[in-house]
Order: sequence, then structure tokens, then C-alpha cells
Amino acid sequence: TFYSVSGGPFGSEPTVSLSSPLWAILGYLLFPLLWSVPESLIVAELSTAYPERSGFVAWVEEAFGHRAALVEGYLSWFSGVCDNSLYPVLFLQYLISYVGNGDLSVESDGEVDLLSYNILTRWLMLSVMITVLSYLNYRGLNIVSNTSIFICLLSLMP
Repeated sequence: TFYSVSGGPFGSEPTVSLSSPLWAILGYLLFPLLWSVPESLIVAELSTAYPERSGFVAWVEEAFGHRAALVEGYLSWFSGVCDNSLYPVLFLQYLISYVGNGDLSVESDGEVDLLSYNILTRWLMLSVMITVLSYLNYRGLNIVSNTSIFICLLSLMP
């Protein structure tokens, strides 16, 4: 459920420019206390009450029946597919902003930054990222957690 409610650091840059740094920092400090702590307590309580691998699908089935649990499972899977498909694109956009020009404008010598412009290059880079991350997921939970920590630390670097 974490990725359903948190996108991580991606997209947080406009917060400071749209408000002030003080409000952005207060928001980032208060929001976890007001939202994430109560949600964590609810999930912890339900997880101990229903210690099954199906998680919130079991909770919905207990409360609303089999049909609602089926819909919940499908909608959660669909949400995961849609949400997780955005992360390689966001990562590539950050990579372009660090390595390449970052915008699609023509540089002073008249050449366009190929990393930003060439659709085939972007498609190949996204395909490689998706293939590598899918392989890591196939390898197991330990390597996924270690890779997630590494990517998180890498994305938080200035």
C-alpha cells in the first residue's frame, strides 16, 4: 500500500516554488504525522487481526464478501500496474535533466540533445530499465529491498 499513497521525492520540487520553503518543510514534516502514522496503525492492527498473505483483499472479503474482495484485488493490481509504469519515465526524466539538456530546445551550435529528443533512445532506455527491474523482482524480495534502498538514496542525493 505504500506506493499507492506515496510517490516518494519525485515531483516535490514545485512545492517550494509554489509556496515558501517554510511551508514546504512544515508540510513535509506534518503530513507524515497526520496521514502516515494513523494509516500505519490501522494497517498494523488489521494485519495482526488477519495474518494472511492476501493483505487488504482479506480485510475487504471479511467486511464485504467475496465479490468485493475480487474487485479490490483487481483494482489494486491495476493501480499497481499504472503507478509502477510511471517510475521508469520519471527516472529517465531525472536522468535527462542531470546528463542531458533537459529540454527539447536547440543548443547554440544548432544540434538537439539526442537523449531528450530521440524517441527510439528514450524507448530503449525505458525498456532496459523495465527489463532490469523486472529481473530483480523475479530474483526475490531481498534483492528488491536492497535495490529499493539504493535507488531511494540515489534519488535523494542532491
